[in-house]
Amino acid sequence: MRSRRLRLLALVAFLTAALVPGAAVFVRPAYACSLYQVESPGQLVPDSEVIVIGRVVSTAGGSLVLRPEAFLKGPASAEDIALAPNRTDCPTAALNDGDRALIYIADAAKPAFPLITEAYLLVDGHATMTGAKARSESEVVAEIRGLTGQYAVPAATAAEGAGIDWGSTIIPLGIALAIIFGIGLILMRVWHRIDPS
Repeated sequence: MRSRRLRLLALVAFLTAALVPGAAVFVRPAYACSLYQVESPGQLVPDSEVIVIGRVVSTAGGSLVLRPEAFLKGPASAEDIALAPNRTDCPTAALNDGDRALIYIADAAKPAFPLITEAYLLVDGHATMTGAKARSESEVVAEIRGLTGQYAVPAATAAEGAGIDWGSTIIPLGIALAIIFGIGLILMRVWHRIDPS
């Protein structure tokens, strides 16, 4: 009898916890920081949407603002990149205002402050990442560029951006098309003399 009562109470407690909001105690999920060691600069290329070299403009409020110098993967833009504070318990890269860095960005739509395994600090031609072998900046860039085939430097001004040179492209092409059109009209006129129908 007593065991029946205990089972009934356990069932009522279970149903109450399952069906009544707030009856059960909800525990925040625990996230362990699981960083894997980076063996080479090319290891993170497949998982990154953007790889950028730039200078840190600001690190205020846990976020980071980066002024791009070159893009090794992804679309190039001269606009500053704002990386939001990282929401994990993993340690973030030790970047300060004025530092140059190569940063891997996994999600271009929501760039986050890089973890210690997502950024190389670039100082005097050397590239250092926490826990990784020290390399030269040119070695790191060459390995990434070998995989992506990209090294795009954003235009500093609108005048430096992509455009069409009218003097060497549009005007000569326009003249060539006018000559071809004129030849076509002359041939059409000759043809109408031969066959007026």
